[in-house]
Amino acid sequence: MIILPDAAQECADRWGFVATEELVSGNCSRVFANARQVLKVPFQGEELTSGYWAARKLAEAGGPAVIASDAEHGIVLMERVIPGTSLVAANLPDGEARRVALGIIARIQGLSTEDAKPMAEFFDVITPLRQKLIDTTSSPKFLHGDLHHGNILRGENGWVVIDPKGLVGDLAYEPVAFMRNPIEWVAIAPDLLEVTRFRAEWFAHALGVKPGRIIAWGRANLDEDTPTDDPWYRLIAVYDTLMAEYPEI
Repeated sequence: MIILPDAAQECADRWGFVATEELVSGNCSRVFANARQVLKVPFQGEELTSGYWAARKLAEAGGPAVIASDAEHGIVLMERVIPGTSLVAANLPDGEARRVALGIIARIQGLSTEDAKPMAEFFDVITPLRQKLIDTTSSPKFLHGDLHHGNILRGENGWVVIDPKGLVGDLAYEPVAFMRNPIEWVAIAPDLLEVTRFRAEWFAHALGVKPGRIIAWGRANLDEDTPTDDPWYRLIAVYDTLMAEYPEI
């Protein structure tokens, strides 16, 4: 028997949703499902606010269709992505995975930014680098904000993105989550510097931004207190090296 949180159960009863399983979920939400529907129940972070709004916006650009939603609790009932194979599990070559991510960025960047969370409100701490990047952002766009391999799923009609942060800001920020993933690869990759450099150049050319700006956002996205045993800790040295190579932002 699947036990839902009280607010989620009230929504499920109202919408006629019956959960048959709880899916593996992230750090901000619990996700319940049956064969055709998914109930996302956030408990912290952007998914309670801008993420709720962004999930509804993504439905306009090929994201999962939203069946019902509850603004007070940020709970969303959506169509389940079938078969739902993640970009990690699909194990595509990096070039193919990059093209999938780029296609999603192209689809969603024109979405309305109304109610999106500004980058200045997204970070818990505004470091000098973060402030510089925020201050020099021009033409802010709708951003998914967490476009990594685990949030890109294969659907019946192509690739679908889920779990948006719902941000408004610099387009150069959008590839950053992709570039620090898959996390299992980051932990052991002997060519992490070379691949990160290549990815930054590739996305910069495709998006019409400076590679140094993507690199700087990649570094700014890493907390200064990242534990040394965290796979992403390896990226701090990588981005510091690349920022010296690409100082123009």
